[in-house]
Amino acid sequence: MESSSGYSSGKYGGSIRESGGVFGAREQANEELYFRKQDEIKLQELREKLEAQKNKEKHESEHQSQQKQS
Repeated sequence: MESSSGYSSGKYGGSIRESGGVFGAREQANEELYFRKQDEIKLQELREKLEAQKNKEKHESEHQSQQKQS
């Protein structure tokens, strides 16, 4: 069973949602919120890695230009 965002609800997680009603809607909302938070964490980690890589490349480029000037 997959939610609208494409995430699987797991082996047993769909039973509450399938029953419908308020509990089903709440379970779906909680699941969506959890996965959005997980996606945000992963995106932030990727942004930080990219920034670190850019800084490293900039530092290496500056170091190489200083060596050429010496």
